[in-house]
Amino acid sequence: MAGAAGPGGELLAQVGGQRLSRRGHGADIHRRGLAQVAVTLVQLAAGVIIAAELTGAGLTALSQAAPPGHSLPGWLIAVAWIPFTLGLAWTFNARMRDVPWMLLLVYLAWGVQELVLAHSLVNPQEGETGPPA
Repeated sequence: MAGAAGPGGELLAQVGGQRLSRRGHGADIHRRGLAQVAVTLVQLAAGVIIAAELTGAGLTALSQAAPPGHSLPGWLIAVAWIPFTLGLAWTFNARMRDVPWMLLLVYLAWGVQELVLAHSLVNPQEGETGPPA
């Protein structure tokens, strides 16, 4: 967050493309920002559900593992996390010196997910989908 002296000595800060002043308008912009994020998440979720229905795959296909031979190679998935992490860094204006740490945490999260799914540590309840128990 960068600060600068504005007209009349008022402290201004640049946050998410919005100019905030110390006079209390920041909370309103923050609420609008959270609402915008919520709307975006709903749009993304609805888009995935609509695409699954339009392609005929159905909602159950979203939680099932790909059949053998129809999934991406492991090396491609591992390499794909690099541009993903760079995109996160650029989106959230992270310092470039923090990118290796971000990448390490992304690979750690992916590794934990793969470990949990590979060892069936998650046992689905009746009516849920997931790896076989």
